[in-house]
Amino acid sequence: ELIQALATPPANPPTPIPKKIWQTHRSEESSPLDTTRTWWETNRDVDGWNRTFLSDEGADQWVREWLGAPQESEIAWVWNTLPRGVLRSDMLRYLVLLLEGGVYSDTDTVCLKPISRWGRFAEVGVIIGVEADVGTRPDWHQWWPRPLQIVQWTLAAPPHHPMMLDALRRVHAATAFAASWLELGGPMSVMEWTGPGVFTDAALTYLTSATAPRDFSWPLLRGLDKPIRVADVTVLPVTGFSPNTGMFGAGSSASEQAMVEHKFAGSWK
Repeated sequence: ELIQALATPPANPPTPIPKKIWQTHRSEESSPLDTTRTWWETNRDVDGWNRTFLSDEGADQWVREWLGAPQESEIAWVWNTLPRGVLRSDMLRYLVLLLEGGVYSDTDTVCLKPISRWGRFAEVGVIIGVEADVGTRPDWHQWWPRPLQIVQWTLAAPPHHPMMLDALRRVHAATAFAASWLELGGPMSVMEWTGPGVFTDAALTYLTSATAPRDFSWPLLRGLDKPIRVADVTVLPVTGFSPNTGMFGAGSSASEQAMVEHKFAGSWK
């Protein structure tokens, strides 16, 4: 079973992030060139990164090559159970980073600075960014699944990292639950099935376990104005992957802290 085979502790020092950029869309022709080109223009010639694009058909083929048929693997069953679109797009980013590693970013994101400049730490296992930091806002639950939410439109990790493994485990559990729930006619939120809620829980759970027995809790990530290192993870402030949002103290895309800008074009549709 894939999950059992990959259930190994992270390397110390951290395994380097492979120089692979992953993006997905219905087809290469339908993906937005004005944003996707920023990824290879910013990184290919400077640092030698390679970009892999997976169309819907290409993603199906990639999953079959790695995981086999649905009856051969629980994870392949999950993939084939999910409809195309946002659910598969979410799952794919966790899968490619778990199995091959690199940087995943939605096609409607702009790479503002070379990946080599993300954060401040030479040896790092994972790079994530804060998306939402609601503070004392009482209605946060109407807009975000978690009061402190981690970005999942851009992620960086070496292969076999426990954070991505846990995200995938949570997708598997939610899919099994949703499959039975749908039989009864009930809905399940994308946020809680494959999306930011799932990934935020996986990220914060890993940070807590990786720093034990020292006390770590998610409020320590509130109000960040510069990157911090927690275990083998670099956590960027809101401005890192979410500039120009006008919320949570986010700076502009011209800020020194801004690494990626999300255009919110719904590239997973």
